Amino acid sequence: MKRSVEFTVAVLALLFAPLAQGAEVTIEGVLKAVNAETRLLTVDRKTATGMKELSLEVAKEAGDLSSLKPGEDVAFSYDSTLEVVTKIIAPVKEATWLFYDFMCQGVTMDKGLQGVSDEELRCLSVAESNRGPFVLVTSKEYESCVFRCEFYYEEETMDGNPFVGIASALPPMQGKTFGERNPKGIEVKLWHRGFGSLLLPNETFKAEMVYGQKREKQAVFPLKQQVPTRNGWSTLEIEVKADKTILVKGNGVLLNAIAKAENTKGHIVVFPPACDFRIRNASIEVDEEKTPLPFSSMTAVPCK
Repeated sequence: MKRSVEFTVAVLALLFAPLAQGAEVTIEGVLKAVNAETRLLTVDRKTATGMKELSLEVAKEAGDLSSLKPGEDVAFSYDSTLEVVTKIIAPVKEATWLFYDFMCQGVTMDKGLQGVSDEELRCLSVAESNRGPFVLVTSKEYESCVFRCEFYYEEETMDGNPFVGIASALPPMQGKTFGERNPKGIEVKLWHRGFGSLLLPNETFKAEMVYGQKREKQAVFPLKQQVPTRNGWSTLEIEVKADKTILVKGNGVLLNAIAKAENTKGHIVVFPPACDFRIRNASIEVDEEKTPLPFSSMTAVPCK
């Protein structure tokens, strides 16, 4: 009798084990609607035959639904046995920054960067990491905006011609030379020999010198000679106006300005020097709304 009871219990355990454990799968799609009261989500999920609309119930343990917004790419852990969302993984967002080993020399994020926090990033020196050149590029394009950041370096000079680029294209990886692969945009120089000087995309790029400053081919010389703070933080502000005027300020001083620029739309690029270099508090302001550009949100673009 005892043996029979034990056998029955064992069989029942096997039968009901899937219900207890559940079968977790990941569901990704575009969020169409959120009902926080009934805890129901409507999601468009891409399948082999096209988009399929799903109505998903969310368990209370999965968390708050208030941060979810229709139109976002989302991902969930879903228990297909209990038919309930057990975990909100996160809205699937595009990385803020892209990391390019644009000369394809085997430079990785681990080799070239050292994260300090969401707001601050350290770019390792060539001597310390034996790295080649790389660039950081915003995944989004901007036009009328204000880009701000702070940067720090310890060397007496900043070898390697560092710059922050605006209105830039992505690195053309099909090029052969450094010049061909360097992303084309308006470069704002950070180095000690011309903080705030501009390098335009080409010699025929159209722009008016607002204050009559000197232009030689692609180079536009700064209004004032200013050296970035050594062993301290310097500020950089680049304002791109709707009328295609560009203003560059360093440490609160107007360093350069051009008007009627031929092109002001594109990505923002950070090209660090060969020395130890830090950048922090990067942000973008569009229509008077300021948004951080966190360095923790970064992905490497495969070298092709």
